[in-house]
Amino acid sequence: MEIPKYQYYQSDSVLTIEILEPNMNENTVHVDFASNKLTVIIEREGGKKVTVMCGSLYNDINVSKCKLKYKDEKILVKLSKGNKGYEWPKLFGSGKKDSDDTSATNNSGGQASTNNDNAPTNTSIPTVDTSQAQNRPYASTRDW
Repeated sequence: MEIPKYQYYQSDSVLTIEILEPNMNENTVHVDFASNKLTVIIEREGGKKVTVMCGSLYNDINVSKCKLKYKDEKILVKLSKGNKGYEWPKLFGSGKKDSDDTSATNNSGGQASTNNDNAPTNTSIPTVDTSQAQNRPYASTRDW
């Protein structure tokens, strides 16, 4: 079962999500707005339910001002931003810095494995000796 495509765009006060699924109405779409969470579930022909999106939003929204519009070829979910005045860099995730982020570790608590097991273990980055004053074409002192 394929999840419908969606895209979003925003202004300083409203974030609009377009879900590209035709022939939807208030009986086939369930949207749950919370102050910092969003869940969208659609029901396709035959009663199959598909979760389009579910997660914690980047920042808070004003639930009482959020709207849902149905068009012939898409659904528009309009989220009223709680903190107006700036754009979100992403839809889901936290705008606050988390100190207990465990996304880079695996179940055993170690570092996540890389795709190349034959990579050299020396992680030092080659740099250019800057003790000699010399004009460089780029600001970086890294030796590529």
